[in-house]
Amino acid sequence: MQHTRPGRVFTLRLIPPAQQTLLETPEEHILEAISPGRRATRYGREWIVGQTSLEHAEAGSRQGDLTGRIGFQGEAGTAEIWDDDLQDFVPTAIPSGLTAPFAIDLQTLTAAMQPRGSIIRINSLIGAFEALLSAPGQRWQIVGLRNRMSLEEWKSSVSKVTTVKFWIREPNPHYFDAHNLKDIMEDVRSEAIQLEARNDAGLNADSSFIRETEGHIERGYGEAEYKGVRGEGSEARETVYSTKVGAEEESEEIPVDPKSGEVAASSLVEVLANTKQGENNDAYGRRVKGTRAEGSADGHRSERRSRELGSAGEAEAESE
Repeated sequence: MQHTRPGRVFTLRLIPPAQQTLLETPEEHILEAISPGRRATRYGREWIVGQTSLEHAEAGSRQGDLTGRIGFQGEAGTAEIWDDDLQDFVPTAIPSGLTAPFAIDLQTLTAAMQPRGSIIRINSLIGAFEALLSAPGQRWQIVGLRNRMSLEEWKSSVSKVTTVKFWIREPNPHYFDAHNLKDIMEDVRSEAIQLEARNDAGLNADSSFIRETEGHIERGYGEAEYKGVRGEGSEARETVYSTKVGAEEESEEIPVDPKSGEVAASSLVEVLANTKQGENNDAYGRRVKGTRAEGSADGHRSERRSRELGSAGEAEAESE
């Protein structure tokens, strides 16, 4: 399969726990947690870190760009394959799985990640990395680097909300005021549930069920993604908000390897090198002296795509 569409790359910031251990630095912790073979299970999917590489590190330094791939192994499917000897179709088990490339700047604690269509979404990647990095009493957060805003700010900026997707877990121990959600979860005896509401004419985003479920998510028991329309008529644009990213989703489009569909590690590193955090400060407010890239090392030109799409024909035609 030839992949012709560019890959979407998101830039993110890694936030260490407020109370950090004195036994290791954040850089050392990342190198240990994001190392080959490390695993984390989330929503029934086991994520595994593949081979990694530390680029641009000075001799004896543990800082630089950590690049690699993370992926999952799904349940094997079955295909009917023709057997010339038997002259018949034979059921054959086919394993499933997919990987996503990443790069982490250990100095600024910023990251670039490429989701893989609808199979590996940016929310899923963020959750996997948070699970790998976090430990009891030591919770790491990963948030969007650009265009951060609250959900209420995003709602007030759109003319209508057309889609809401919820990924919900049962609470420990109470649902508090999410009575409608509680009835659904307990009625079907579910520990986790995915819900989607869609209406191109516009949803009632202030309905009691949506508000209750949003409160449940704010308490840490799920995630949500919203799609809406900003503007009217020919000026209308689609915009997407993710509670996991905590921002309006914004990405860059980067050429991919036509065989694998993945953005090259060098391209992800270049995205990070060209990303300035605040006034060129790192995650701790320290001044970063210069950047590693003044131009395009690979000669390619990345195009920013804020996911405010110009027409319905441009929307979400994924290559996977």
